[in-house]
Amino acid sequence: MTGGPAVSEVDSDLPEAGTEEEETDGTQRYERSRIRFAYTDLGGAEELADIVYHQYGGNCAVDQLAAAVKSTTTSSSFKVRVASAGTFGVLKVRKQRVELTDLGRRLVDPHTRAQARVEAFLRVPLYKAIFDHHRGGLLPLDSGLESEIVEHGVTASQKERARQVFQRSAEHAGFFQQGRDRLVMPAPGEAETSIPPDVPDDEEVPPPATPPAPEDADAGFLSNLHPIVEGLVRMLPGANDKWPADKQKAWLKVAAVNFEFLYGSEGTIPSTDSNQADRNSGLN
Repeated sequence: MTGGPAVSEVDSDLPEAGTEEEETDGTQRYERSRIRFAYTDLGGAEELADIVYHQYGGNCAVDQLAAAVKSTTTSSSFKVRVASAGTFGVLKVRKQRVELTDLGRRLVDPHTRAQARVEAFLRVPLYKAIFDHHRGGLLPLDSGLESEIVEHGVTASQKERARQVFQRSAEHAGFFQQGRDRLVMPAPGEAETSIPPDVPDDEEVPPPATPPAPEDADAGFLSNLHPIVEGLVRMLPGANDKWPADKQKAWLKVAAVNFEFLYGSEGTIPSTDSNQADRNSGLN
């Protein structure tokens, strides 16, 4: 079984997600993950399902969905989002039309959403393998989890992204309700927010609280960036993820080289060397 989201007509001009193109001695070869996983999280898939259902009644053209998320059908980020939703079993694409699956329809229904999230999470082969291995027990630290992800068949260069998307999806589906250090199957309805009671027509309804922005609400913004900059942004860890200092410095160095290439080298960039910074400030 190949890695990453299922490839459909919407992303037929891309290599299959979960693969990497490498050049060796002037030739090209593809390194494929041996297990499927999602490149964008379950929250993003649910957002697409909500749009397809509430704006278009359950099916629409691919370009309609792209416009609804302020993207285009040629955007790589849009193609990956749709393909990932397919990996979760929420959407299917046929002849340039997007259609909700039965699971997708249950995902947009407040009465069945909680269980549908659980089913969608476990539809992803990598997530099912990790859950079966650690069910109810402690998860390893991020580095150990990434090593396990590679053992399951994800290519080493994609292990960090696969781990981050896995953790965000597990939290969205309710598997982290006992803590982020263990996977516990949610009780029926446990991951669902309460449904407000009916209010008489003549009674004023208080405005709902502003919901948090979806994980991939910035997809339209990213699609407008230069592909190199978009790639750098997507390498950044999540808000709750640890980022070792050596990786921070490596990212900054790569960013500096690419920014100079893209935007020129006028002026100077302050050194990230803490010792040099101390010397400049007179602390040493």
